[in-house]
Amino acid sequence: MKSVIALFAVLAVASVATADFAVELTNDAGYEATFAATQYTVQIIQNDGTAATSVDAGSLLGLGDNLVTSFTTTAGYAGTFGSATGQGNVVTSSAGTAGELVVRLFELGAGVGAVGSQWTIASGTFDVYNAQDISTIYSVNGVIDSGFTLGSSGTAVSVIPEPATIGLLGIAGAGLYAARRKNIA
Repeated sequence: MKSVIALFAVLAVASVATADFAVELTNDAGYEATFAATQYTVQIIQNDGTAATSVDAGSLLGLGDNLVTSFTTTAGYAGTFGSATGQGNVVTSSAGTAGELVVRLFELGAGVGAVGSQWTIASGTFDVYNAQDISTIYSVNGVIDSGFTLGSSGTAVSVIPEPATIGLLGIAGAGLYAARRKNIA
């Protein structure tokens, strides 16, 4: 009997040590962007600190960002989460147990110079997910509580060139400078 109790104690400790958080992907109100784009990239991001506001053009992730999930809204629904693949599904992650948890939106195909927006779902220490207690599930529903304009509502997120691209531009600039100095002498 003692070994059974010890086994349950070990399992309980192990489940706490690998604590998950959960986010439900819904937008029952169907709030949409206030401009004519037809599809959006929607991300759930966890960051141990504060979610980045400048993201890489290749991955749409910034320094310290952990991608929990990402989906593209259905064409013609202008970003309503209710049209999202997996809408109503609960996504669990053990990406981190604290920091900032955000929902981030970009127009589909966003590249360098594009602007998106993010809204905070939770910050601080996250509630540990318990499948038996729905109050431990975070929801994106209600986080965006009115029509939105990317870059103007929520926190603006700018898309910047990939670090490799910036590095190549720097090397090219140094080469041009060196070539110019050589010709002058």
